[in-house]
Amino acid sequence: MPLNAIILAAGKSTRFNGIKQLANLNGDSLVNHTISQVDCPTINHVYITLGAHSCRVMSQLHEHVSPIISQNWELGMGHSLADSVNELSQSSGRLLVCLADQVAVLPNHYRQLTELSRQHPDAIIASCVNDRACVPAIFPRRFFTPLSQLQGDQGAKEILKQHAADVVTVNCPCAQQDIDTNEDLFMYQQDKL
Repeated sequence: MPLNAIILAAGKSTRFNGIKQLANLNGDSLVNHTISQVDCPTINHVYITLGAHSCRVMSQLHEHVSPIISQNWELGMGHSLADSVNELSQSSGRLLVCLADQVAVLPNHYRQLTELSRQHPDAIIASCVNDRACVPAIFPRRFFTPLSQLQGDQGAKEILKQHAADVVTVNCPCAQQDIDTNEDLFMYQQDKL
């Protein structure tokens, strides 16, 4: 069964002045930047989970990406992830879960995750920041049920904690950097100059 990717981009981003998913990041939208970072030959297909502003964001997506519209996005990230896992559980053997606003995670890190997942197909392969497992992370099929039952604002972090003995980590300090505000985006772009 293939490895598919889910990029979570359903939130309203209330701290961001504007539609964060479509914010300009070096000439492309934030969401398309992340899609380009994630998309590698070892990933069968990239899906993006949308909610707030879904029609506007969908109209700007790269053509090879498939949208999933979360019906429960307003209830939190856990619900959006659960909706996505339910949608893809029959067509996936493993799922890479990542966040659209983790723009600093590089393609090389995604390749490391997918290679480790190939070597350890029954383990969760997760990024690690300050000795804590986090997304981006790859979950094998046996974890789809708990992922599909997530609710509220709790994303995959709770599953990573509960199944710590099943997690193989890859250090990724840049996974802690995400874009929540316009100032975060400005600072990220300034660091890249």
